[in-house]
Amino acid sequence: MAGAMGWDDHRFYCSTPRFFFNAYKGWADIRQNEYRRSWEQTRLIAYITAAGKGAKVTPEDIVPLPWIDDVEKANEFPEITKEEYEKFGEEADLIFQKMQSEWQQ
Repeated sequence: MAGAMGWDDHRFYCSTPRFFFNAYKGWADIRQNEYRRSWEQTRLIAYITAAGKGAKVTPEDIVPLPWIDDVEKANEFPEITKEEYEKFGEEADLIFQKMQSEWQQ
């Protein structure tokens, strides 16, 4: 793995496990982003080609990408009821009052 990351033996053997893991995680994230960007570019080219010929399609119709659904799900928030909102406000007020009393001491 270190070789694929462009590391020589010295750098690999002198790194701590935590440092190596963090470097590997960063490298893997970059590779994953490149992979996804490549598929998104391919999908866009296919969409433009199909739309140019008069087809009524969306990019999602041509190539559905599984990580798009994951991002959309991650951006969804559950509905908050008025009671939950009021309870949150009361709890926040109690915490704020406690912090103020500690600061004034």
